Amino acid sequence: MELGCWGGRKALRGFLLSTTAALSFSGGLTMQAGPASAQQGQAAGALPSVVVSAPQQRARRAQTATTSRAARSNRRTATVAPVEKKPPSVNNQDARTGQKGYVTRSMTSATKTNTALLNVPQSVTVLTKDFIRDQAFTSIGEATRYVPGVIYHQGESHRDDLVIRGQRSNADFYTNGIRDDVQYFRDFYNIQRLEVLKGPNAMIFGRGGGGGVVNRVLKEADGTTIREVTVGGNSYPGARVTTDVGQAINENWAFRLNAMYENTQSYRDFVNLERWAINPTATFAPNDTTTVKLSYEHLHDRRTVDRGIPSQIRPGNAFPRYPHDTSPSAFFGNPNLNYALADVDIGTAVVEHDFENGWTIKNSSQIANYDKFY
Repeated sequence: MELGCWGGRKALRGFLLSTTAALSFSGGLTMQAGPASAQQGQAAGALPSVVVSAPQQRARRAQTATTSRAARSNRRTATVAPVEKKPPSVNNQDARTGQKGYVTRSMTSATKTNTALLNVPQSVTVLTKDFIRDQAFTSIGEATRYVPGVIYHQGESHRDDLVIRGQRSNADFYTNGIRDDVQYFRDFYNIQRLEVLKGPNAMIFGRGGGGGVVNRVLKEADGTTIREVTVGGNSYPGARVTTDVGQAINENWAFRLNAMYENTQSYRDFVNLERWAINPTATFAPNDTTTVKLSYEHLHDRRTVDRGIPSQIRPGNAFPRYPHDTSPSAFFGNPNLNYALADVDIGTAVVEHDFENGWTIKNSSQIANYDKFY
């Protein structure tokens, strides 16, 4: 990491490589007991029969006629109807966590395994994509106003900054459970849900402050067909466009693309914001037990750094400092010099394998490059 300062301006370049792994086990036997049947010829007073059933196996994806050995051997004598191909992920992203509307029943970010919220040993607030869309949130600062115990801080007008249970932090940010604590503004164009875990987090995440952490779960290619374009604007003037397109290409591949562009002014003189981002994701399922998820995101953000109106000393008053008596739109600074520029590139790969005996192994790796000027 290199850090240089001159004339009140700072340039920051960072490089980050992270990897996490998780191992989970779930399984069991089911025993059923019932009265003996007279047709079985059991004598009166005999013990009831006991039936032991093995754990249910995950349903396999049906094979097509062209890949069936039986179809190839009997091609001359019989005609086999083709079976409809299913996407790589039978359960979409919402179904895996029980996310429906404003409700989420489980999460994987904190525990690394799919765990019910009731079993997570922390206070958790989850803002789903439906809630974020209905409120038209585009940033963490807007969304956390609805999270108890969290207050949004100014962040010097160039970064996300929160106060979580009295602890100020601009570093306890995560993306899909992986560290993302560089100082820049994050956008919600590709968000699946926002998870806020309050309280000491070292026991779960291995690092972080005493207030808590904020984790963004991004959208992924899960085989669901989606075509969505959103256009918005304001009176300053300004405009924002987002798109979300995805579908299953075949029974092994799924693709999804999220993109965003925004250019807007402000009621403050000379203040401007321009940013754009693109996030393609792909899911590859070579068989029924292995899944590979790939994601790449590029974000460009350029904005005027606005510190607001300074205070003014008024002698003879009980409270000597007041905002300077000027127009609310007055900008104090040089708009050609007071700006922040961020270019973020994040690549992620997640590999998951189910051994079909109750054991599942998952590895998440991420490489990121951050170029920040302030």
